[in-house]
Amino acid sequence: MTEKILLCRIPAGGDMEARIMREGLSAEEAEEALAADKDLVMDRLLAYQALPEDSRLPVLSLEEKRNGPLSWTIEVRTEELPSAESLLLREETAHAAVSCIRDAARALAGYAGPDHFHGCLSPGNLFLTGRGLWVPGLPMEEETEEAALRRMAFSAPDPRPGRRSDVCSLGLALHYLLNRGMLPFSGEERDKRRELHYRISREKRLQGTPLPPPMLADADLTAIIRRAAAPDPADRYAGCADLARALDRWLDSHPLPEEEAPEEGIFTEGGKSYRVLDEKERRRLLPTGLFFILAGALVFFYNIIFGILLMGIGIRRLVIRFRGRVRWYGENGLVGRLIYRLGGIDQTPKRR
Repeated sequence: MTEKILLCRIPAGGDMEARIMREGLSAEEAEEALAADKDLVMDRLLAYQALPEDSRLPVLSLEEKRNGPLSWTIEVRTEELPSAESLLLREETAHAAVSCIRDAARALAGYAGPDHFHGCLSPGNLFLTGRGLWVPGLPMEEETEEAALRRMAFSAPDPRPGRRSDVCSLGLALHYLLNRGMLPFSGEERDKRRELHYRISREKRLQGTPLPPPMLADADLTAIIRRAAAPDPADRYAGCADLARALDRWLDSHPLPEEEAPEEGIFTEGGKSYRVLDEKERRRLLPTGLFFILAGALVFFYNIIFGILLMGIGIRRLVIRFRGRVRWYGENGLVGRLIYRLGGIDQTPKRR
């Protein structure tokens, strides 16, 4: 298991102390305000730890360090897992992204207290566990400029954040995943600066502009996203459980198309494809292999190179016969047609 260490520094910026003092706060008032910020982060982490084990990342250690009268560091060690942003942006259908947000919404519905919420959701903070479930990451981020911009892009514009704020963030994350990694409204600007796109996206949401349909979403799914990410909390789903149920209904009414039946006996090993031979093919290989070896031995006395070539073909046929598999170059592969037809090996797979 690969471990990951996250640090949350309070205050976030190096010049925060000077700014607090410029605003007229006394040292005691500043310390009290920053201690409240630290306690809020700790409360969210402890509420996160109280979620069921299959609904969160494993918290291997949690440590609070005081660096000075106006400075704290919270260090958390957890497991390194792949994120939704790293895995789902190349999907050709909406189902994987919808399943991801549905799983995360179910996990967040497990918060015990009515005042508990995550508050730090984004496509980069949703992770795929070894059990095949998507879970929200830690309710904290390292205070870098990039992290602050991302939090702004996926956070709800609520004066008092709460559970419906998480619903909004999940709706925006789903829009991002279904829009091939593009924020809402960012396609309207040619400027490639990420900071500008973050700000434009948030400003248009604050203005109440309806989210444009994502590339991979149909009308029903677009309606779910718009309701989840509505500017007014009262217009959103009441909680993550309601959002999860809405996404479940969409998945039930939009099943994935049935996959083509797999080719019988085709498997991959070491980056190469092989096909398992049936008993008839194996029986046919034995006499042809012995024939080539005998012919090669007879020709060897007249032409050494040609004799070695024939014996090599025969030995190769016997090896294939006893291993019971043959390299698979594709149903129409030129190599498969030329090399194996001479030995009576059919390269056309059967369907199950």
